[in-house]
Amino acid sequence: MVGDLGAEFGSGALPEGAAEMALSAVAEKISSSYSGLGKFTNTAIGKLLGAKMPGGFSASAAKDYLSTELALQPGTVDSVLVHSLAMQPAKRLGSVDEAKSFFSEVTTSFGKSAGVSFEK
Repeated sequence: MVGDLGAEFGSGALPEGAAEMALSAVAEKISSSYSGLGKFTNTAIGKLLGAKMPGGFSASAAKDYLSTELALQPGTVDSVLVHSLAMQPAKRLGSVDEAKSFFSEVTTSFGKSAGVSFEK
């Protein structure tokens, strides 16, 4: 697990003795240096988009939809993309409209779990 955390946040972000620390303590230590999604999460999101979204609906298309049409801030866009990993469709979506609908549903679900609502 420490290796995955190192891949995500960079080995320099992990505190000395991270393997022996409680996960909450490690999270507290690395939160100050967090600057965005890392390799591990970006790879998982890329696999989701490649396997479940229609052709042409790339990571940049998803981010553009979330930031432009849903007016989400960059950190919230990342959070919604991570949340989408837990809500993957059963099969590849057939159209860009279906992909947008999926991400709208994910945004609503994320908002409920975070206790916020998003207005256009």
